Amino acid sequence: MRKLAALLLLLFLAPTPSFAATTITLTEGSHQQFDGKFFDDSLATSLMPSGRLGKMIFEIPAGYRIWKVDGQLIEEVQAMASGYKLVNGKDGLGSEIAKQWLARFSAISKYDQVSALPYGNPSGYWINRFIPSQKDLFLKSGADVLSKYYGHSISAPSNFENYQYFQLTPYQSQTFADAQKALSSSGKYLLPAEIQAFQLRASAIFNQDLSTHWRNLLAKDLSANTDLLLQKIRLAPGRFTISAHKQDLPITVINDFSNPASLILNISEMNGRIQAVNRISVKLEGKSRVQVKIPVEVLTSGDSAIDVGITDEKGKTLGLDVLYPITSRVISPIATWITYIAAIILFVSALFRSLRRIRKRSR
Repeated sequence: MRKLAALLLLLFLAPTPSFAATTITLTEGSHQQFDGKFFDDSLATSLMPSGRLGKMIFEIPAGYRIWKVDGQLIEEVQAMASGYKLVNGKDGLGSEIAKQWLARFSAISKYDQVSALPYGNPSGYWINRFIPSQKDLFLKSGADVLSKYYGHSISAPSNFENYQYFQLTPYQSQTFADAQKALSSSGKYLLPAEIQAFQLRASAIFNQDLSTHWRNLLAKDLSANTDLLLQKIRLAPGRFTISAHKQDLPITVINDFSNPASLILNISEMNGRIQAVNRISVKLEGKSRVQVKIPVEVLTSGDSAIDVGITDEKGKTLGLDVLYPITSRVISPIATWITYIAAIILFVSALFRSLRRIRKRSR
């Protein structure tokens, strides 16, 4: 009897097994371009109660839940909820769906455990391959978005969720490499927040869940915006007609970056009809444009051109060279002297002929 009582006591005091926690991972490849427009409305379809992301929050399991959430997904759903445009110019149709999804997710996860995924949930393999020094940017940014969303601090993850290898096409790899070169040459003219935003958006192609087609769409958008970044410092086009032996050509230099820039204009003539200075230093404030006057001297009349390129003070090329066509409608000093000397020779020749005629008559 004593043994039975002791056994019952042990069973009573023994801890009851708890239900196993359910881990739910909310992540999605990016649906947005750099300019904020959405490629299509497929994210709205996924957010519906019958969609992939909708089912995750409208058909939740009972018990203790752990949410692993990608801040990029939250930002894109918030952008939809505020009203959005598609790349074809039409209004997106998922604003109300996005609002309902966010409200539902906020309500059901309020008392659950929430942890942040690295921003965009990129594969750690490709981040380490291309930009290992930027690892902390993705870990911290994902947590920052969720902290702002919930109104309290969410800890940053210590590592990437996955290091999965998947194949990138040569175009995708080269596009990302070109974007990093553009950041390297233009970074000093950008604000830190602008650099981070560009880097996070550029790395959207490293999400493991993207199809090759969708990854190509993001790579094309990255390529276009890399070109735009390189063209933030640029020359305005133009053409000139010169009507004097010496003239200053007004060239407009534009700086669309937030920070000031010290630049060098490198000038070269396309033929020997004109002569120009080869180098001019320019300083521009952020978000400004200045007009630079390039002295030009005409040697002979006719059509010519000057090629103008921009470098920074260390010789790194910025923007694209611009060719400025020039039409000169003046007689150069050399030509004037030749004409003047020829006229003198003709005059002297005519004078000699006249003197000869006079002598012949006098005889």
